[in-house]
Amino acid sequence: MIRSIPRSLYIASACGLLALSACASVPRASAPTPTLTCDPRVSRMAACVQQIEALDAHAATLAGPWAFSGRAAIRHASQSGSVDIDWTNAGPADYTVALSAPLAGQAWRLHEVAGRATLEGLKGGTRSGSDGASLLRDATGFEIPVGSLRAWVRGVPDATRPVDRYLFANGVLVGLEQGGWHIDYPERDSSGLPRRINAARPDDSVRLAIDRWNAAAP
Repeated sequence: MIRSIPRSLYIASACGLLALSACASVPRASAPTPTLTCDPRVSRMAACVQQIEALDAHAATLAGPWAFSGRAAIRHASQSGSVDIDWTNAGPADYTVALSAPLAGQAWRLHEVAGRATLEGLKGGTRSGSDGASLLRDATGFEIPVGSLRAWVRGVPDATRPVDRYLFANGVLVGLEQGGWHIDYPERDSSGLPRRINAARPDDSVRLAIDRWNAAAP
């Protein structure tokens, strides 16, 4: 297990340690104001039941392969960084996440299939484990909840965890609270897929800007 954190991944407040143009290229944006808030544990409102059932039905249509390219701004406590990201989801138990910081000369490739994860790009060589998020945290010092993000980036909850709260605006999911994270969707494309996703909890945040969706994994 890797305990040291690569210092070049960190960005000072003026993006000094990692002089990436991407350090300011994932602007903060707020999701639309919710018009319907649903707590599935207590709410039996007909409107909530209808919206949640519709969202679950939509999630069932997203099982096929997909991929996207974009940028991510990540933060843990007072440390932050920005990377380019290419994500390929080949199936329900098979995904690859490539992170790169070109100007810092760093790149990582996380591949997880059937519950076995490997992380490449480390000075000490490839590392393996049962959880991709843990490998990334040990290598970089940042919390990137890749397991749940596989669902969140598609605009739906992680089906393996209970949902604490849904936030809808005019029938569209604009926010979500799940697993201690608050997720919001400031922007979607013309097909309804998220273009921006913000996931945050008290000491961590991940902000994604998706530049391009691919209908199927390459």
